[in-house]
Amino acid sequence: MNATPPNQQPWWPIRFRLCIPSTPQKRNELISLDIEDLHFDERGILVEVKRSKTDQMGQGLVKAIFYGADPALCPVLTLKRWISTLSHKHGPLFVRVRKGDQLTSDRLTDQYVRLLVKKYLGDRYTAHSLRASFVTVSRGNGAGTTEIMRQTGQKTEAMVRRYTRFEDARQHNAANKLGL
Repeated sequence: MNATPPNQQPWWPIRFRLCIPSTPQKRNELISLDIEDLHFDERGILVEVKRSKTDQMGQGLVKAIFYGADPALCPVLTLKRWISTLSHKHGPLFVRVRKGDQLTSDRLTDQYVRLLVKKYLGDRYTAHSLRASFVTVSRGNGAGTTEIMRQTGQKTEAMVRRYTRFEDARQHNAANKLGL
């Protein structure tokens, strides 16, 4: 199946990029997702992460993805469109794409995710920096540490602080709130 509409750029990398920030998963969590791990409802998607580095006992973790305000950027609608392009209804959610933008049923590898991020976002970005961006943007928009930890799967507040990357000393500074 071809994932590129006629006379257009391949849209699947754009869709892939839209999905990653909304569910800041580690590469191995992302590539391990199966279609049946997504549970759609009127509020968005609940994503079952069966195993992760921070869940060595395999108890699982559920992450939420919400509808976006702009349908063109909405991760829920994006995932629905992505799934509709797949030739299978069970199995790997993210699959490899051959030359000519031909979708396969082969699961992505973590190395392929790394290459996608470099190709479409630039050499200075990694899948890990997308997780850090999620934490930084969420924190900047007022999300609390517990909320961030629930979505990222991080186990300590120290890890959330480590992922928060505010470079401007004046931005998000308590001194702004003194009212002086």
